[in-house]
Amino acid sequence: KEGQEFTAKASPIPVITASKGVGGSSGPGSWKDGLCSCLRYGCCHPHLCLSFWCMPIALAQVMTRMRLNFLAQRGSVSEVAKTFTRVVVITVTYFLTNWLLGMATFAMMGDLVIDENNSYDVTEGKGLMVMILHYVREILYYAF
Repeated sequence: KEGQEFTAKASPIPVITASKGVGGSSGPGSWKDGLCSCLRYGCCHPHLCLSFWCMPIALAQVMTRMRLNFLAQRGSVSEVAKTFTRVVVITVTYFLTNWLLGMATFAMMGDLVIDENNSYDVTEGKGLMVMILHYVREILYYAF
């Protein structure tokens, strides 16, 4: 009823501090791992190599372990199972597209006539196309 008072037994809420942190750190203010602990399993450990050379793939692996879909949202088991594959496909598509656009730009620049001011006319033909390809590559770079 309204206004009725009662007592309830509450258990204390556990507090995680640096001294009780995961991995049993040595005391308050200390880190669990050292500065070069990433080399604990060798410099050719697969996840370390992925982190240096292809971060999106390493991120996809971590996202799958955290049960996130490729949009970094909690997902169903079937969605999460596709996370790694989708991110790999997106990454490979990005690199191939960037490479192809770069090759097309390079091929077109060989045919451009550069004037005495070290520039080319972007109002016609290949000069305009080179500029468009350059901006498309920039947009892909920032989107990825």
